[in-house]
Amino acid sequence: MGAPPVRELGARFFPELATANLCVDPEDIPAFLAECGLLRDHIAELAAHSGYADDYVAARLANITAAAERAQDVDGGVIVW
Repeated sequence: MGAPPVRELGARFFPELATANLCVDPEDIPAFLAECGLLRDHIAELAAHSGYADDYVAARLANITAAAERAQDVDGGVIVW
């Protein structure tokens, strides 16, 4: 999710995955969840660019979103690799 189409959508967090693990601090979780929502609205485009099926990309993003929601519940952060 660090590919150019993600950057073109205005993503701030996910582009980091192009070069490193993504670490989201607790205070950034609300903005990260908003970014997850942005990407969710463009699953078909992102899947087409990646070569993976829509449902595969959607499931991966859903897992990341669920982890961020759990982290928010306990004032924690998230690491995505």
